[in-house]
Amino acid sequence: MAPWQLVIVLAACLFSTGDRAALAWERTYYSSVRWLNHGEFERARTVAEAGYGAARGRPQSRAFWTCRLALAESLIELDRTNDALPLLQSAAPASEVEARRLSDLAMVQYRSG
Repeated sequence: MAPWQLVIVLAACLFSTGDRAALAWERTYYSSVRWLNHGEFERARTVAEAGYGAARGRPQSRAFWTCRLALAESLIELDRTNDALPLLQSAAPASEVEARRLSDLAMVQYRSG
């Protein structure tokens, strides 16, 4: 097989398998958001908790932070602000995620009285 043919085969393999992990956490996250939007807060919590647990080994990743905030938001909606608060205490690595974290933190403070 010619070298350029090997490159094509390798590229095809990478495109078909390279983003499966990213797609899995995105599906988990969007599923949680969908449950939140439908008022199914316990289901949203369960899904977000699974995504958060799966991403714990990558604490600076987008997957970790989006699932972490989705979990906190579901806990806030379940009036479990004491459980949500620890998820919101440390700063996020990206500005857009940090803005959302601060918004969630404000919601906890508002709901706490």
